[in-house]
Amino acid sequence: MKKKMKKKKYWHLCQQDRDRIQALLDNNHKQKDIAKVLGRDKSTISREIQKNRRKIRKPGGTINGHYEATKAQHKSYVRRWNAKYQGKKINKITDLIEPRTLELALKGLSEEGATLVV
Repeated sequence: MKKKMKKKKYWHLCQQDRDRIQALLDNNHKQKDIAKVLGRDKSTISREIQKNRRKIRKPGGTINGHYEATKAQHKSYVRRWNAKYQGKKINKITDLIEPRTLELALKGLSEEGATLVV
């Protein structure tokens, strides 16, 4: 008999969660403890800190800096916006053009096939 897989529900971290992460990190709490306080998995906290901490550029390369909640919120917002925007841009182009016209445009021909599209 097959086991039913439990469907996990995921939510983005909000500004309040990020503020709490920053406050707990400033008080030297472990990621595991932060995860318990927020009711999240410890890997979520780890990924959040790795992806959204401030990067410091130095001549030898970049180093990881301090985690700042407002900077983290901005970075995640920009990533989500860019991901959505890129998908919409591709959909807009192909949805507005009929398949035959798109095929001819890719070949560089107009509907009549006699003139090149510039």
